[in-house]
Amino acid sequence: MKNGAKWSLRSKTKSSASAPGTSPVINQKSKKGQRKGARSRNHTLANSMPAVHIRTQDMLSPLERQFLDAAEKGNRPTLEACLQQRSRIPLNINAIDAMGRTAIEIAVDNENLEIVQMLLMEPDVRIGNALLCAIREGVYELAEALVNHPSITKEMLGEGWAKYLDPSETATSEYSSDISPVILAAHLNHSCEICEEERISDGLHRSLKRINTFRALASPAWISLTSSDPILSAFKLSRELQKRAKVEDEFKVFHRSIPSVIR
Repeated sequence: MKNGAKWSLRSKTKSSASAPGTSPVINQKSKKGQRKGARSRNHTLANSMPAVHIRTQDMLSPLERQFLDAAEKGNRPTLEACLQQRSRIPLNINAIDAMGRTAIEIAVDNENLEIVQMLLMEPDVRIGNALLCAIREGVYELAEALVNHPSITKEMLGEGWAKYLDPSETATSEYSSDISPVILAAHLNHSCEICEEERISDGLHRSLKRINTFRALASPAWISLTSSDPILSAFKLSRELQKRAKVEDEFKVFHRSIPSVIR
């Protein structure tokens, strides 16, 4: 994943966490891409009352209504047919439904990766709140696909998020504009699996971990409690530390200082 660290999100399973200050989300079991129960919109961390920003259906063209309905149902052929008519009939791919959701946000809400990937291929699609929705849902594949979109930069994931959002996206968002994707991931306790793996496999980390382990093993209290012959164990440990000091030259000062604790 480009543009920063990958979040440790679940794959194809629901996340039970919900952002502080928002209404609890009751996850409903549903087939992939199928419509789930309606979720209340416009809740911010600062205000538990939803903002009033409802767009009536008569503000949408017939093609836009068909487009959003197909996104809700996960009907790819209909979506493709709607997109093919754009050359003849105006179609705003970022049009919002009565709940303030765009087609891509609806697809993310329904965890329909196939529809999301298809919509991401459109040059004028806006990610907007769909990324926050993917993080909230906890679906790693969706979050990765959205973050990898060319319109999303590393800066947008943090402090630049508020500048990226349109006023309409801010008004229809469940979160206030200061809640960036990174902040929301932290609120939901999504850690970074790849970063953790790299940290554990890092040579410096292993060396420091080994030094701390030797320090613990060199403790007189530890040796006396765990060894039947503390003196022999102390000599063996001292010899091992001298060998390690030759192998890891950059840490030889530490390795040579540890035996002094045993003496």
